[in-house]
Amino acid sequence: TYRMAFIWQEEFSAMQFFCEYDLRIPKERQELTGQALRVINERIWLGHFDVPVDTGLPCFRHTSLFRGWTHSSNAEHVGDLVDIALSECERHHNIFRMLASSIGLDSDVMSLVLSDEAGQA
Repeated sequence: TYRMAFIWQEEFSAMQFFCEYDLRIPKERQELTGQALRVINERIWLGHFDVPVDTGLPCFRHTSLFRGWTHSSNAEHVGDLVDIALSECERHHNIFRMLASSIGLDSDVMSLVLSDEAGQA
């Protein structure tokens, strides 16, 4: 389950979009979470993931400038943001689920979970 929200910032004509997981990562996993976020965010072209310390909820975020856009292009852009967020959240769900669980994690397991898929099973 994901929670999505849009926040408008009038001064810059900017909108921040976020898609939050329904998973809570415990504070004792902060160091491993930081390692995972560095790898994940290096691969993403648009937006980024973060896990605020106060909530522990993994979140995909992206901010867009909208100055000079038309209403029709805005709607298409918002649709694209939702599609990208869902794709990235699904792509990285396993690592965030493992970080939120009590499964034993070490650098070898994290490397395996963070590796890109190739081929077919």
